[in-house]
Amino acid sequence: MNTDVIVDGRRQDMTSNGGTIWRYDHAASCKSSVYLFYDVSYYWLVLFLPISGHERFPSSDTIRADIVGQPSLLELSGSDVAVGDTVQFSATVKDTAGCDLDSANAGWSSDDPNIASVDASGVVRGESLGSTTIHASAASINASAPVIVYAQGNDQIALQNNISNDNAVVLLDGKQPSGCVNDGVYRGSTGVDVDNVLPSNSCSSEVVVMSNDNALEIVSPVSVWTEAAGDQLTVDLKDPLSLPLRIWSVHGDHQLVQQKAGADLVWANVAFGDSHAGIIFPAEFTDKTGDADPTKSYAYCNLHMDIIQDIGYEPGKLNVYYVDRVLQTSANAVGAWCGTFGMGGIILIENTAPISTLAHEVGHASSLQHVDAVDLDADGNPDFERWTNVMSTGSDPAITPTFTEGQAFRVNVNEISFLNAIGVRNGITRNCAVGEHNRTCPAVTLDLSND
Repeated sequence: MNTDVIVDGRRQDMTSNGGTIWRYDHAASCKSSVYLFYDVSYYWLVLFLPISGHERFPSSDTIRADIVGQPSLLELSGSDVAVGDTVQFSATVKDTAGCDLDSANAGWSSDDPNIASVDASGVVRGESLGSTTIHASAASINASAPVIVYAQGNDQIALQNNISNDNAVVLLDGKQPSGCVNDGVYRGSTGVDVDNVLPSNSCSSEVVVMSNDNALEIVSPVSVWTEAAGDQLTVDLKDPLSLPLRIWSVHGDHQLVQQKAGADLVWANVAFGDSHAGIIFPAEFTDKTGDADPTKSYAYCNLHMDIIQDIGYEPGKLNVYYVDRVLQTSANAVGAWCGTFGMGGIILIENTAPISTLAHEVGHASSLQHVDAVDLDADGNPDFERWTNVMSTGSDPAITPTFTEGQAFRVNVNEISFLNAIGVRNGITRNCAVGEHNRTCPAVTLDLSND
C-alpha cells in the first residue's frame, strides 16, 4: 500500500501511528483507526507549506490525518458442525490492498435454518443433517460460505479416488447397538455415515464398496471399529477392471459381424455398469470369415479344440466366436459358454442372436448361473424381475436389461470367475451359489437400481 505525502510537489512516505516526519524511503503500512477518507486505488494526502523548501513541519504545526482504504472484500471463516453443536463464523472486511478494515457488525442469514441456523453474532448451530449456505453482509459487501451438518459422533467410511464421483454402493457387515447388520446398504460419493459400529465379537466385520467406475473393493475384517463413536475406515478405490475380449468373425460379412458384436459389447458394458460391477470389456476383432473349415458355420462346445485349432485362440483373453449356428442340446440355443474344456473356456454366439446374448455368456464365464429357479421370497426380494434379468433363459431381456448388485458381487469374487481365473482380479475370493444368502454372500436378488 502506498501511503504518501506530497510536500511542495515532492512525494514522500508518511510514517504511521501519528509520526510527524516524512521520510524519503518507501514504507507500506495498514492504518487501523476510525477512517475518514479514502481513494479507490491508493492513499494520498497533499500538504502545502508556507515557505518553499522546508523539509518538515515544526512540532507545533503537526497535522494528523487518518486514511481509509476502499472496502473491497468480505471474507468469511467457519467450519462444518455436528447436529446440536455450534461454531462461530466471522466476517472480515478488507480493502483493495488486502488490509483489514474496521466495519459495522455484519448481518447474518441462512438459506435453510432448519439445517443450520445463525444468530446476529454469527454463531451457527447444526439443527439437522444436510448442507446449506451461510450469508453475511457488511460495508455493502455480501459473502457466503457452505456449511455441512453431520451426525454427532458417528463412524464414517471415507471413499478415496471415486473416479467420476458417482454414488457408490457400500455394503456393511458389522455389529451395531441394534445387533448384527448383514449387508446394510449405504450410498455416497466421498463417504457415508454408518452410525456407531462396534467391535465385531459374534458379528462378521466387512465392508464392500461397488461403483460404476471403480473396481469392487472388500475390506474384511474391519479392524478400526471401537466402542467409541467417531471411527473412520478409509477405502481407496481403484480403476475398473478390464476383462479383455478377442472376438473372432467366423461366418458371414466381417464388417456386419463386427457391427453386431460392437452393439453387443455396448449392451454388456451398460448391463454390468448399471449394477456397479466395476468391469469394462475392451475388445479386439479378428476376421476369420475366409476359413474353409465347416466349424465356421456350425459350432458345438465339444468341438472346442477344433475351433481353437481352425480359427485361433488368444490366451489371457475371453475368446468369443461369432458363428452361423450354435448347436447345443437346447434347440433354442443361440449362444454357449464352453467353460468345461480347459484353456479358460470359449464363448460361441450366433450372428443373429439377441443383443443380450454376449452379456449372458460373459455372465456364465464369470461364474453366474441361471436365475429361473431363484426362490424370490427366501431372498427377501419378491420384486426380483427374473424374466428380464440378463441370466434368465425364459425370455429375451433386450428391451429391459436388468443385472443385480448380487450378481455383480459374484462376478468379482467367485473363485471360478474368469476374472480370477486369468488373474485380472487379485483379492478376496468366495464361492457364492446362485441361491446363497449369508454374511459372506449377498443375495443374488440384491438390486439397487431403483434406490
